[in-house]
Amino acid sequence: LIDHPPKIALFTGGIAPMSFDPFDVYTSLWERVKERNLQYYSMYPGDIGQVKKIVQKLLQAPATLPSGGKLTARRFLQLGMNLGGGPSSFAS
Repeated sequence: LIDHPPKIALFTGGIAPMSFDPFDVYTSLWERVKERNLQYYSMYPGDIGQVKKIVQKLLQAPATLPSGGKLTARRFLQLGMNLGGGPSSFAS
């Protein structure tokens, strides 16, 4: 069908086409995520210990989700990226 199909595809998690240097884009993203983390934990300092406990447990043994998938420590930490960006979130 295609004479020269791509050998690999990179999924960037929804980042738009790159008009800028990828290093600059990810550096900016990292700073924004770090800022949001600091903002969240300054508002909810009691969550720091809870998050650390949950991550330690998940590192030892990922939890099975109702769907059959696995909740790993990494997946748990990624949940926060979806919670801080809505109009009613703490970051608004």
